[in-house]
Amino acid sequence: MNDPEFIMLRNRFLLGVLVAIIFIVPLFFFFKNKLISNEDILQKIRNNETLMILVVENDCIECKNYQEQLNNNGIGYMKVNKSKDTNYELILNELNMSYDDVTSPSIIYVKNKKVVSTLTNMKTNEEIKSFIVNYKLEGNGE
Repeated sequence: MNDPEFIMLRNRFLLGVLVAIIFIVPLFFFFKNKLISNEDILQKIRNNETLMILVVENDCIECKNYQEQLNNNGIGYMKVNKSKDTNYELILNELNMSYDDVTSPSIIYVKNKKVVSTLTNMKTNEEIKSFIVNYKLEGNGE
């Protein structure tokens, strides 16, 4: 088929498919990873695992400080964004907590489906370090 009109239409179609793939595939992986992260937290709680949950919000300077402290001390934690993550309220329900119980930033230490301790209300670096020492978990991650 050497019809110039057919070749032009085919090329436009292929270009459109390529552009769609370039935009859709990264969005798919972004949203898939976000959902898996929250599902992992729920699964760990339901499996009676011990974990530390860092509750953050967008553009929160203190949240970044909490996260830095955990990273610097090699603490394993899972991060949940209070305003963005769809499963946030499900996580709170699993822990028998309400939305008002948790401010951001917060570190929630969970063992056997129970909240053992919570660090909230913008603590100093020393208080964060003390909490970390008392409830240190192996590994590092989000």
